[in-house]
Amino acid sequence: MAARSSSHDIPILVWLVIALAAGLSAGSLYWSSSRAASHGPDTSLTARQVAVEYRREAAHLTLALGWEWPSRVAPATRGSDGAPTRYESDYGTGQADIYWFYSWASKAVAPDVSDAVRQRALRELPRVYDLPLFTRDILVDKSYYRGMIDRALEGDTTQLKEFVAANRPEMQ
Repeated sequence: MAARSSSHDIPILVWLVIALAAGLSAGSLYWSSSRAASHGPDTSLTARQVAVEYRREAAHLTLALGWEWPSRVAPATRGSDGAPTRYESDYGTGQADIYWFYSWASKAVAPDVSDAVRQRALRELPRVYDLPLFTRDILVDKSYYRGMIDRALEGDTTQLKEFVAANRPEMQ
């Protein structure tokens, strides 16, 4: 009767070679599939490019009275792991639009403004629909903004107040 061979009979060096080959094969499959899935050139932006985008968008937007654009736009240049941070195209544009919207939203719900100032601020809010934030699909939840603006224009600023209290533009 012949003796059966078991995995215990294979020298450890052979197991290491098998493991190394399997690991390299899996790594190359992952690398090539992720490269193929990129669908073209890298369009991500550096922090510096985001700041340029932000300034370009801000140049044609008028903030609410008493508001100014940040003197320094400084998105994070490194992640928590120390790697350079890359941003999606239009990130800076979207952030400028959000800052603009926030300036008018905060003015619309400020307790210390005249009714005329409040009404002007409320009239400005729907302009966000014409900004890249909406037209380029940068904003994921458009219905939230639409509902909040519609209710504010009808006289219910509850959600707008909550928005102002909970959100501060990222690049202040």
